[in-house]
Amino acid sequence: MVQQRGRGVDRSRSSGARSIPSASTGTGLTGGAFALAKAALFDMKKDQQSWRLPYAVLMVSAVFCSTLPKENWIPLTVCLGCFGYLGVLWILNGAKVTRSTPTLGAAVLFVSVVASLPMAIWNGVSLRDWLFRGSAPLLFMFVYFILPLRSNSDIQFVRKTLIMCCFVWAGKIIWSVNLAEVMAVRWTTMNRDLFLPYNLVAVSSFLLEPERYRLAVRVPGILLFVVLTVGGGFRTQLVLLFVLISVSLLNPRKRFSLTPLLATVVLAGAAYLYTSTGGGQSALVRFLDLPREVNSSRAKEIEFAAERFLESPIFGKGLGYPIPVNVTFYGREGYLYGIRGGNTEYEYVTYLHNSVMFVLMTLGLLGLTGMSLFIGGALLYKREHAALLVGNARRACWWGLVTVLASTLTAATINLFQFNLLVGSLAALLATPAHRYGGIALEWPVPPADDRREDASAPL
Repeated sequence: MVQQRGRGVDRSRSSGARSIPSASTGTGLTGGAFALAKAALFDMKKDQQSWRLPYAVLMVSAVFCSTLPKENWIPLTVCLGCFGYLGVLWILNGAKVTRSTPTLGAAVLFVSVVASLPMAIWNGVSLRDWLFRGSAPLLFMFVYFILPLRSNSDIQFVRKTLIMCCFVWAGKIIWSVNLAEVMAVRWTTMNRDLFLPYNLVAVSSFLLEPERYRLAVRVPGILLFVVLTVGGGFRTQLVLLFVLISVSLLNPRKRFSLTPLLATVVLAGAAYLYTSTGGGQSALVRFLDLPREVNSSRAKEIEFAAERFLESPIFGKGLGYPIPVNVTFYGREGYLYGIRGGNTEYEYVTYLHNSVMFVLMTLGLLGLTGMSLFIGGALLYKREHAALLVGNARRACWWGLVTVLASTLTAATINLFQFNLLVGSLAALLATPAHRYGGIALEWPVPPADDRREDASAPL
């Protein structure tokens, strides 16, 4: 049949309908499977909200992985699958990114990670250590690229997901706590997940944007996360908690709220009760005996990292570079023996309790430049561009990212992929422009004007 112009046009072509060939028209079963997969990928690309469920599953399953993810291979497999799905979705949509300082910094950081491979091999690092103990956890920070935030509803979804993860993290810790020892030992000996700074993300949201959360969520949340912070006994986190309370109380633009006062009372009461126990007494001694830190394992780590940085200041020594255990556990040989459990092969680690020195030692000035541009660009994004996230919502995310990063100055969390997922997600929230929609720049109907910016009046 001859195709005619106008009304006689073939509707099967003009309507844009996509037909899926049957298996018999191709190469049997293989052809049919390929056609179905192609159609599924097309639908995935077309659905602009198909990223939400995989992202939520990614973040929640990351909580169920411990600080040693290989011990929880089921949630780890789920994490890798969801992260891969988001990456495929990003590639299918052209792998487009917004032009901004955080994007430039993330690109420089990625280049430094790739460049660290030959440096690591040159310095005797095994490919396995570079891949699994060095680069793989850090690459999860690039969730920043593959989060397609386009509107207020996308922002809301990511923030709700982060808060949900914080409560799941808290529930996991409470489930593992031995009530018979809760007042006798430091809680990190019962659950090492307290290293992860989910508590700081939650507290910054509840304190700096209390009007967003209903009382039934806000009050239990403050009680829960303040108590977990005190029980963890991390000096830096306790100081950062005090900073968050002070910032909330001193904010002249915020409506009066009893939430900061509640947090102060809970902090004081929990600290008083905890310091009256054996575990609290040891934590208090560590908190007050700061001059002793000059000759501690943390100081030895900084000294070791500085020496290695000077040997290779531009590109660093490579991710996965070994740190001798006599440096990491200087003065804590008994603790090291407990970790080894008689395993004499435990001769080195690949982490430092200071993120800045870790980046300088492993990635050099190139990596530190990329990290500084990425984080600094996200924090200062509103000064250069019209941001989608504004008001107290932005203030809460801003302080959440600042405190999470500040906690790494005395904690070895930059090597944990859960930490990097938090950083990448918070940076994406802060660096989403109001005129383009997210890390994937697509042709997409512009949302209504009242949907472009964060509406803090809608409680969770």
